[in-house]
Amino acid sequence: MTCTERDSFHRIREVLNHDRSWSLYALGDLAPAELMHCEWRFTAQDSPAVTLFYRAFDPPVFFAIGSAMALERLLDQAPLPSSLYLHIRPEILALVSERYRRVTTKMMRRMILHEPALVDFTSAEMIAAKNLDELVELYNCRDGQEKEGTFFSPVQVAEGAYFGIRDHGHLVAAAGTHLINRRESVAAVGNVFCLPQYRGKGLGARVTSAVVNTPY
Repeated sequence: MTCTERDSFHRIREVLNHDRSWSLYALGDLAPAELMHCEWRFTAQDSPAVTLFYRAFDPPVFFAIGSAMALERLLDQAPLPSSLYLHIRPEILALVSERYRRVTTKMMRRMILHEPALVDFTSAEMIAAKNLDELVELYNCRDGQEKEGTFFSPVQVAEGAYFGIRDHGHLVAAAGTHLINRRESVAAVGNVFCLPQYRGKGLGARVTSAVVNTPY
């Protein structure tokens, strides 16, 4: 079901806030601009659980939070997409795997910022929408392994914060926000990339620090 009714919205938000660190991306998808891409399912009274099919990408991204028993009931409510990009905990993998012929997994490590970053970022400059072509050109330099599991959209630049570092006028490193939802006080940093010949100089840390120290 879509998150259009007030009671539904509050129930989903309540469940997600049980574990904000794990639910960060889903909390970001509660932003009004994202709701058109979201298919939410949730338990009403019993064991709290929420699933999300985020359809702005192909394949859709699947997120889940809750007990295995409650999530199994949610998965059985309606047909599932033919393919998915998983954003789930290992203990839920079996529930999804039995519904698909093939499931490939990759562990994602998530870092949570608890205090301001102290790396000097004075040389990093904010990337405006007018510089989007330069940013796309930089990200096109990523090899296949570096691109795997990454998401980038021009909307992220327009609605978020992206910073880069230049060498002789050319963009050589960049980082930005995957999402920002000010109502939920959440943001996620992503698309951190530095050209291979410039690595080992701390440029990635500097552009990342510029992003997380930006007042939202």
